[in-house]
Amino acid sequence: MTSLKHQLSSRLIFFGFALIALSTVVFVTKLLSEKVYNTTGFRWYVQLVLEMLSPILAACGWWFLRQLEAKDSEQKALLTKAYIFLGLQFSAACVVQLLQFSSNLYVDPYIAQFWLVTLGSAIGAVGFFLASNVVAAVEVETSDT
Repeated sequence: MTSLKHQLSSRLIFFGFALIALSTVVFVTKLLSEKVYNTTGFRWYVQLVLEMLSPILAACGWWFLRQLEAKDSEQKALLTKAYIFLGLQFSAACVVQLLQFSSNLYVDPYIAQFWLVTLGSAIGAVGFFLASNVVAAVEVETSDT
C-alpha cells in the first residue's frame, strides 16, 4: 500500500511541476508573440530566464529529496516536515493564483497560463502532502539512542 501511495505522490508532484513548466512555455510564447523582447532591457531578460528556470530548479530539488530514505526516527521526522513544507509552499502558490483571479482573465486568450499554474500548484501540493504521509508511515529500525 505504501509503495502505491509513494508512486501516486511522485506522479502527482511530477504532474504539478509539468503543468507549472507548461504555463511558463505559454508565458514565454505570449511574450515572444507580442515582441516585448524588442523594447525591454536587461531586467526583462533576467526575469524571463528565471521564470523558465524556477520550476526546473524546484523539480531538481524534489528529485534529490526523494532519493533520501529515513534511516532513523529523526531523519523520518525531517523528511516528513520537508514534504509538508513543500506542500504548504505549493498550497500558498495556488491560493495566491486564486486571489489574483478576476473577471478580466476571461478576456485574456492566455488564461491557460493562469489555470496551468493554479492546477499545477494544487496537484503538486496534494502530491507533497501524500509524500509526507508515506514517509511518516515508513517503519524505521528502533536503534535510536
